Amino acid sequence: MTRLEVTETIERPLDVLQRLLLDPQMLEAFIDQQHPTVKRVDVDRRARRSTLVWTTTLDGQVPGIVSRFVGRSFDITASLSAETGPLSIDIRGKHDGNLRGSLELDMVDANTTRITVRGDITISVGIGSGTAEKLARDQVLEPIFVEDLFPLLREWPDPPAAP
Repeated sequence: MTRLEVTETIERPLDVLQRLLLDPQMLEAFIDQQHPTVKRVDVDRRARRSTLVWTTTLDGQVPGIVSRFVGRSFDITASLSAETGPLSIDIRGKHDGNLRGSLELDMVDANTTRITVRGDITISVGIGSGTAEKLARDQVLEPIFVEDLFPLLREWPDPPAAP
């Protein structure tokens, strides 16, 4: 098991970030950054949760050593809360893996929110799983948040307020 923890401070109010995490267009834009061949976004506004499902290929996207562990393509299912709450990511490929943890949203002030992703990564490789988990953290999971999700949360237009 390998630990992932990334934190970003975003100059947006907490309620705006919560609405963005339930905005299907923003979530589809996030998935599009993963170069999907198949994608689906399900938003449950009552439960304040989003589920994102996509299939992606790694050709040219990550170093060869990473694709050696996970294969050339894999299916990802991510479930996240628009509130501070559980986060899960399941990866199905040559070797299955997952991230189990939390997505935390903390209001710093009226216009600033800190978002933290914490969790444990597990990959079913057997011998060498620690190396595979560290590669997955450094080359796949951390960049998904730092390079893709956090910038979108910072730049995406404000969604309309809930009725």
